[in-house]
Amino acid sequence: MNLTTLNQTNTRKICILIIHGIGEQNVYETLDLFTRNLVDSLRQSRPDDEITLTHSRAQLADGTEDYVEVCCSHDPTVRLDVHEYYWAHNMKDVISFQEIVHWLIQASDGAEKFYEANNELVRRYEAFEDGKFKKRWYLKHLGWVLRGLYKMGLVTHGLMPAVLDPILRLFIGKPTQLLIDYLGDVAIYTSSDMKSKFYEVRQRVLQGAIQKITSLLDDDYEKIILVGHSLGSVIAYDALNRINLSMNDNEALRRHADKLTDFISIGSPLDKVAFFFREHIPQSDYVKRLVLNNVNAFRRIDAELPAAPDVVFQSTVRDCLTSLNWTNYWDPKDPISGPLDFYKGVTNVQVDNGQKWGYAHVGYWSNMRIFHDAVKTARIPYNGNWQTWAEQIS
Repeated sequence: MNLTTLNQTNTRKICILIIHGIGEQNVYETLDLFTRNLVDSLRQSRPDDEITLTHSRAQLADGTEDYVEVCCSHDPTVRLDVHEYYWAHNMKDVISFQEIVHWLIQASDGAEKFYEANNELVRRYEAFEDGKFKKRWYLKHLGWVLRGLYKMGLVTHGLMPAVLDPILRLFIGKPTQLLIDYLGDVAIYTSSDMKSKFYEVRQRVLQGAIQKITSLLDDDYEKIILVGHSLGSVIAYDALNRINLSMNDNEALRRHADKLTDFISIGSPLDKVAFFFREHIPQSDYVKRLVLNNVNAFRRIDAELPAAPDVVFQSTVRDCLTSLNWTNYWDPKDPISGPLDFYKGVTNVQVDNGQKWGYAHVGYWSNMRIFHDAVKTARIPYNGNWQTWAEQIS
């Protein structure tokens, strides 16, 4: 349907794209959970409405996609389409337990180097406040712990051959297997070394997200809302960064920029990924810093700005997604997430998922406040007027 036909029929289409997080995810699980909670939120806002869910299929650049259309009887001219970007299948059997241990030690070493090079950030963001730590980064201590386990003989020094990994899994139990799978997803996706065997997998996951969002931009949606949970929020951010770069050079794509209206990050580790898992460049390599700071830093308040005497640094890259609103939900009992202090234009919302420490990371999907807010964010028109659903809920 082109825009002319869209205006003739007065049909207004809104898209929500969900990107799931780490762990043993199956296709359509996140789509199912998110849509059911969205329906519950709609029922609470307008209990007399009849809600219709329609399974639909779309031909996108990466193939046929199944998604769900949500319509409410109070205004059938409005359609809310819920799409899912599923990427977990790319990670299966890619990394072994021993490779994860090796990666954790490298990440810990990187965190320690980061601390040594950024004393001001350590002072600001891990300083004492009212007798308590304002924020703690545990990763810098992990290398010490793992090396201690080495000395105790609880972890082997050499990397176990990948063929023996299934045997190891038989002895470590299901909870530990899940932890390994979680860490494995992060280890694979955060690989920035183009020579690494994991880099190709990372690129496949990221390119899939870019292609999905670009295909939706080419559709006749009035607005597109991205929702990323956990590592899914990192994938969504990286995709937005790449799309913004493309918009700098592609006028046709840039004309769709206003469609990307909202980015909702849930349980996001973006701060930790930006600092501890990216390439840390020496101060002396200021040309490389200049390039990477502008290629990989969409709305980031960078901690590693170039420094050189009598040199002015600037870039032609600009923010083409100025209308994009970014809301970040985090729970203090979730060790993976936190407020995103190092990005511009983020509204950090602290929530209580009602879970114990650690388990709060998976509790966002049952937190109805987030879904009520998503309903408000959609700003569905009612009787032809663009009101927020917040007004209807109240």
